[in-house]
Amino acid sequence: MVYPEIYDISNYDEWKKKFLRKEIVTNEWDLICNEVATDIFEIPMFTSEYCDKLVDNLKGEKGESLSIWGHECEEMTIPDEVTEVITKLISDHLTSAFFHQWTIDIPSFQKMRMDNHFIRFKKNQDLRPRHDSSVITCYVKLDDDSEGGELIFPKYDFTLKPKQGHVYFFPGRLTHRYGINFIKKGINNSLFIYIVN
Repeated sequence: MVYPEIYDISNYDEWKKKFLRKEIVTNEWDLICNEVATDIFEIPMFTSEYCDKLVDNLKGEKGESLSIWGHECEEMTIPDEVTEVITKLISDHLTSAFFHQWTIDIPSFQKMRMDNHFIRFKKNQDLRPRHDSSVITCYVKLDDDSEGGELIFPKYDFTLKPKQGHVYFFPGRLTHRYGINFIKKGINNSLFIYIVN
């Protein structure tokens, strides 16, 4: 592991200052939460330093080959420390963003859990448009040097070029079928966070 400091949240306030974008810690959703298309929201979350170091930490790891509807990609094992960070971020920040944008039944939401996946897409790989079984899907592009890999939402005739470290969230079930365009160059490192029943 090259950068163990990105996993150490023992001093969470200092960790946030170093690895989170200043916008997300304000929780000022009217100012920082951008609705880029119908019910598709964007919030700056991780710094480029955090994203680059996480990708570097996982670079030498061998992932598990994954076939999603006949399309190959590679799923990396997410360290427990990253899951701990994501859980804390969802609890401290993104949950209030969800509530700000949508009417959500709080007792039902509190029973939900997160399912996190670090997926690596290589050149000429893509993700065919599909529906998730999640209530809310969150997507973060962790690298900044791959080309292609735009998020596509066919129902809304909308294509989004994700920014490194920004979180995009949208309903995961029937209304928001989405996919990822072919990777043209480099390796796309993506974090998917599914909020599920």
